[in-house]
Amino acid sequence: MSEHSIGMKRWLAKKAARYGVGAGSLPLTISRGHADRLRVLTYHRFADEARAPFSVAPAALDRQMEWLAWHRLAVGTDVAAAVAAGETPNRRAVVVTMDDGDPSVIDNAAPIFERHGIPYVVYAVPGRIGHANHMSKAQLRALSDSGAEIGSHTMTHRSVTSLNARELRDELVRSKKQIEDITGREVTSFAYPFGTRRDFDQRAGEELRKAGYRMAFTSQHGPVTPGLDPMFLPRIKIEGGDPDWLFRAACAGAMDQWRFIDAGLSGLQKPRSGDLAGAVEPRGKAA
Repeated sequence: MSEHSIGMKRWLAKKAARYGVGAGSLPLTISRGHADRLRVLTYHRFADEARAPFSVAPAALDRQMEWLAWHRLAVGTDVAAAVAAGETPNRRAVVVTMDDGDPSVIDNAAPIFERHGIPYVVYAVPGRIGHANHMSKAQLRALSDSGAEIGSHTMTHRSVTSLNARELRDELVRSKKQIEDITGREVTSFAYPFGTRRDFDQRAGEELRKAGYRMAFTSQHGPVTPGLDPMFLPRIKIEGGDPDWLFRAACAGAMDQWRFIDAGLSGLQKPRSGDLAGAVEPRGKAA
């Protein structure tokens, strides 16, 4: 057990819901029209933690990345942007992303990505650099130098819809500049903190464009398809404790239907605002 673990009843409820959606959608994954689309995966931390939905065990990650590498499915955010813009044909592919800049990325995940040749994106929170639950400047620079993309997750990990106009511009512009100063590379993509329907809006999308971002990702499930607004692209959350079949099925669209649960439970799925790593959801509320 760890500080990120949830109660047994909530754990079983979450797993039952995910297995139910995944298994019920398996017939859709047989259809090429449904399966052959690009999807963006979301991770948070990588550790062996019992009943911690936001923690994926390194051994499980290794199996997942080995499978992606074998099927040559992993691509970068540039492909996602091109698909949304209709500039390249859509196909079954996967973009690997992780939110919050957790140190376990460099400790436990980066060697796995490197071994399997998987491109990936880390969404960092510059205002938390120096805290125990975030990578340092040197670590972010090392990941960038090794080929990882470093994107912005705001300065302070606050929901962008809770910010006034000045705060919003500051969160988007300052985080982008600080990451670019650290890595020496342009920041082109953004991930909304929390990413539920309550956590992004058209105002944020316009400010992202003005700040120079080319794309932004929510936490709403679904594939990336031509014609989508690049400031509101969906992602598929990968949780700890899920079996290998569910991961593989999710890459073919088995978890796309989770967006309907998002729609009904957006307020319950959002972690506490003070929990940077997104590991602990509101106590007593199941998602």
